Amino acid sequence: MLKEKIIYDNHLPIKVTTVNLNNYPMHLHDDIEVMYVLEGSVLVKNGYFEQVLSEGDVFLFNKRELHSLARTEEDNMVMMLHINISYFTKYYNTLQDSFFVMESRDDKPDSVESLRTLMASIMMEMLQKGYRYEEKVIESVHNLLSCLISDFTFDDEQDGRDGERSRSEAVLAARLHRVIEYMYENYGRKLTLNEIADIEELSLYYLSHVIKDTTGMSFQDLLSYIRVEASEKLVLGSTKRIGAIAEEVGFSAVRYYIKHFGYWYGMHPLEYRKKYGGKIVHHRLAAEFVRCAPVKIEGSIRKHKKEVYADYVDRFKTKPVMISVDSKDVPKSSIIEARGLAKTMERDVNRILAEPFLKFKGMQEHLMSIGSNYAITTKCAPGQELNSLSIVLYNVDEAMEESLNVIGSEEELLGVVKSYITETEFLIRFSGFRGTYRVLRYRMDKDVLVKKISDAVNMKGVLDARERFVNELSAEPTVYTGQYKSSEIMSLRSAFSGIGMEIILIDRVE
Repeated sequence: MLKEKIIYDNHLPIKVTTVNLNNYPMHLHDDIEVMYVLEGSVLVKNGYFEQVLSEGDVFLFNKRELHSLARTEEDNMVMMLHINISYFTKYYNTLQDSFFVMESRDDKPDSVESLRTLMASIMMEMLQKGYRYEEKVIESVHNLLSCLISDFTFDDEQDGRDGERSRSEAVLAARLHRVIEYMYENYGRKLTLNEIADIEELSLYYLSHVIKDTTGMSFQDLLSYIRVEASEKLVLGSTKRIGAIAEEVGFSAVRYYIKHFGYWYGMHPLEYRKKYGGKIVHHRLAAEFVRCAPVKIEGSIRKHKKEVYADYVDRFKTKPVMISVDSKDVPKSSIIEARGLAKTMERDVNRILAEPFLKFKGMQEHLMSIGSNYAITTKCAPGQELNSLSIVLYNVDEAMEESLNVIGSEEELLGVVKSYITETEFLIRFSGFRGTYRVLRYRMDKDVLVKKISDAVNMKGVLDARERFVNELSAEPTVYTGQYKSSEIMSLRSAFSGIGMEIILIDRVE
């Protein structure tokens, strides 16, 4: 198929594919594609011109812009980022109509370097899938779009682009983009090449050759394709008669519609409806590529963007903390002993970090287990059925624990808390727990803790009522409640970026 349908996974408005590319035939899609050549080189045919992109180059394909990719004599690794325009248009009202032009080697090097950094960050987030990675990816895409809109939006009237050839190519690209967009917007009525030539103020002969040379199709064949493609959703998503569909999408006779539908889809529209009705159909191009292994992608990012790679290596250096609780476990003590986490939190300089822990300890429950960054208790006495648990988690590793045990002031506390960027995942598995459980989660992330400590360090002057209220809200924990039904094993996950804590209270309700 000429038009590629981009399927977005994981509820994200972007799709990242990193491949060793051999051939990607001429195609278009409804969304923006940004390409980053991580290794080797690739040949790009962008409708109006051909160009070899080398390692480190960034290039962009606009919505409905015909393009193809092919390998050169050397191996390659290419990152392709597709951006869902329909999602981001609500933030950028000009995005649907914007046309971007980018020449990565010469055009605005600082802006292109920013794009490389953002692309590398998006790739690392997608590979690592750390705490709240979806939000970080979307934030990076917002920054990427802002950079494109600010520095790479093409205007027919703009001046100052280097070189007559690149200027004329950009003008031709913009015109071809407008022509295809106009055809997509008006395919349902009688549409002629004369009409478009008049709008673009071009000769009929010239426009006809531009379309043929860049798409490989005549104007009439391209229009017929667009009409057939538009008819697909009516064939699959309605019970309309084929004659009515043919008329709705602009064919003058049903026989022409059936002929062109068969050419592109390989079967009669009714056969297609019978085979795929009610299904999501993903037409794949005859593209030839091999997806790259994560370790190879990370190695390439490390070579190109060392600072991005180093940041992620530092943040994800800790292994997941696995905690197991069995319903047959017996409480060991009614006192949280002054060791590990408890010892660290007893230091007066850590009193702000210790507030949640002291609340936890104040319940005076029976201790089941304690480690350097967690403790588990229960209100059930030894010998009773285990139907409640209390868990406190702190994202602190050995180095952070050591720092918290030697600092001497709240100013030093603020410094170590701000600089701590390690991401940690806790996975707690409860075995032998049957029934429905009420779960309450009391959570304080890094930004809340930083705010509380900053307020304690910088207590100056008298705050008015509004300032006090803002401070109170900024330092408030987040509380979640919910119910879980377990037949045998129940798992709870908690993840942190930087220092943070969470108290989880679990009670069986039936």
